[in-house]
Amino acid sequence: MNTVSPTPDAGALSAGPTESFNINATASSLSPARNYIDDKIDFNRLMVTHPRSTFTMKVTGDSMVGAHIPDGATLVVDRSIAPWNGAIVVAAVNGEFTVKRYERSAEGIRLLPANKKYQPLQITDRMDFQVWGVVTRVIIVI
Repeated sequence: MNTVSPTPDAGALSAGPTESFNINATASSLSPARNYIDDKIDFNRLMVTHPRSTFTMKVTGDSMVGAHIPDGATLVVDRSIAPWNGAIVVAAVNGEFTVKRYERSAEGIRLLPANKKYQPLQITDRMDFQVWGVVTRVIIVI
């Protein structure tokens, strides 16, 4: 099961703008890129639509690898977006955070893993359950 925890600077990507190059990268030869600086990329603007309701969380576990969310990924989560069927959400279930695909039907709410090793979690009235936000970006180191 994947668990998530807030990063120390939750809510702030704040690396600041970095340079963007308007060139095609080839694998055969190097070219000096200084002459091709196009603009600066502000990762906050690029990844955060609603700054006041957005935070980051770190993933632990492999239950969402089928959705390209590996162990160690950082999630950008927006609390202002209502979950829809199929959305990947961060939820608190009985005091623990988890990241799963959200499904609501006539039978209730289920949280679905993206790894066949794990079973869906049916949310019941006896559970303390809250969706904390919808995952809008996944940041991984390659």
